[in-house]
Amino acid sequence: MNKKLNLSKEYRMIKNLNNQPPSYDIYITGSDQVWNSGIVGELSDAYTLNFGDGKAKKVSYAASMVNPDIKEINLLRI
Repeated sequence: MNKKLNLSKEYRMIKNLNNQPPSYDIYITGSDQVWNSGIVGELSDAYTLNFGDGKAKKVSYAASMVNPDIKEINLLRI
């Protein structure tokens, strides 16, 4: 994976991601559990890609909504 993909450093706190987001053309989030609040807890800007300057494309790949309690998600910060 490290030989084929240009990956960012690991971020452990959302404030660090918000303050110094990696500079990429595309951000990708995904998996069948990325928005499962039973696993990841509260929805985070890290998972919904609400960080950066807004110029990068933001893509969700193979993500599913498994929590019926989530009625609405603001995926784009304007």
